Amino acid sequence: MTPRRVAPDRLIGGIARLVALNPAGFDAIEASVSGFLASLAPLLAFALVGSGAEIAMLGWRQGVGDGLQMLCVLLGQPVVSHFYAKLWGREAYWLRYATAMNWCQLALPMLGLLVLLLTTLADVNAGGGEPLAFAVVLVLGYSVVLNWFLAWRGLALGPWRGLGFLLAVTLTLALMLSIPVGLRLAAMPHATTPSLSL
Repeated sequence: MTPRRVAPDRLIGGIARLVALNPAGFDAIEASVSGFLASLAPLLAFALVGSGAEIAMLGWRQGVGDGLQMLCVLLGQPVVSHFYAKLWGREAYWLRYATAMNWCQLALPMLGLLVLLLTTLADVNAGGGEPLAFAVVLVLGYSVVLNWFLAWRGLALGPWRGLGFLLAVTLTLALMLSIPVGLRLAAMPHATTPSLSL
């Protein structure tokens, strides 16, 4: 059976529904290898542009290091989630889940900017507070809820198993990323602090 192509306007509507935690959005996701690659391409493009900007501002070492780290996150998430989906007998649903996950990750920065704008306006009117910190906490909290929803509904796991899946993927990715980050920190020259003598 050949997967159906999804029109761009239908895809945008589907992403909007998923971001609103409406499972009907999955109907607009092309659950195929080509659909998955199409959803991954913009994320990789943003990572490369960000890495190029860092190289220009902070130098090759910092920019390339951060760019590789971002690629590890972007490519590691589908690999790790596929492993757990297969382990839990949900491999048949994985392409739908992974494609929806990629498209929704694109929506998060736009949502973050909107939340920051609204919290800044509210802060100006109310006086005081820290709108950036509030916006970051709000978007991070929402991101956890969205990722849980995508695992629960996208992989047909149920709410508790969806939460377990999200925790398993997150902890595995954190462990995988801690190794290169630790090696990078160990390779950095440390400033020597003079000893204080009494």
